[in-house]
Amino acid sequence: MPRDPIPILNNLTFTRQALLANQRLDSRPLDAYRDLSITFPTTFPTTSTSHPTPSLSSTTTQVTLGTTRVLTLLTASISPPTPQRPLEGILTLAPSFTSLTSPSHEAHRLSPPESSLSLTLEHALRRSGAVDLEALVLVPGQNVWHLRADIHVLSDDGGVLECANLGVLAGLERLKLPIVDVKGGRVGRVWKLDEKEGNSVGVLFWALGLELSYLVPAASEPGPVGKPAEGGDEQVPIRIFDATTPEQAVRDGSLTVVCTKTGDLLYTLKAGRESVDARVVLGWVGECVRRAGWMEGVLRQALKRQEEVERVDRGEREGMGRAVGERL
Repeated sequence: MPRDPIPILNNLTFTRQALLANQRLDSRPLDAYRDLSITFPTTFPTTSTSHPTPSLSSTTTQVTLGTTRVLTLLTASISPPTPQRPLEGILTLAPSFTSLTSPSHEAHRLSPPESSLSLTLEHALRRSGAVDLEALVLVPGQNVWHLRADIHVLSDDGGVLECANLGVLAGLERLKLPIVDVKGGRVGRVWKLDEKEGNSVGVLFWALGLELSYLVPAASEPGPVGKPAEGGDEQVPIRIFDATTPEQAVRDGSLTVVCTKTGDLLYTLKAGRESVDARVVLGWVGECVRRAGWMEGVLRQALKRQEEVERVDRGEREGMGRAVGERL
């Protein structure tokens, strides 16, 4: 089985000592994120090869955080509902880590990072009720809209959860569901999007996922944070936002938070071998809520810019059509 390159001990020691001294290799503060970019490319395939039925609508989103890149393809098709939930539509989240991301990832084999990302996105977007699945029903018990998000991690240098979550949310906001004629309890004509403007997906709120890394310095480790907390012998942990791959290799644990910008906490997961005081964890959660507000602002700006681009393109096409009609 392929494996990732074994990190050099000197590099690990240097990275950890730098973090304990409030320094990062890219000169960022410990609570700063890298450049976040959300684009909507049109040169990528707009059909999913893993979807059993042909898609009637699709949209593509690419999110870049530093050198991390995640491409999300969201497709919509009509299919029967699941027997367990006949009155709800279907939302499928399919993250994919390929050998392009890391040599340790194998095709058609679920890796631990892939499983963890799938579970977090499941809590953030489906179980939280962020998407109105009941509005996706066409004929109760017979036909529903099936939304599938194929999440392709092209490059992993930390921050995959943030990129994947933003990519799915942006896709859900831009996806248009074609108008469907239902007569006599059966699905009739499906109008094309250029014939009739489609309906938007019912996104009730934006659930934003963030991952925070932390270090608990030992008593013998140097650094300004390597000192006991007030009233005890425990070391003061430090938190790191948007940790890169070398920083994740030396961390003692992580905290995954799914929340809204208004402070609604939807999902939390603390992983790591070191214990952290509950009051410290609550403070970290509050900081994640503030970062969620910043991410939502970036997403809104990207969607607004894309709407303006599409409006200009649509106006140019209409103008060219009128000019051709006048010549004829």
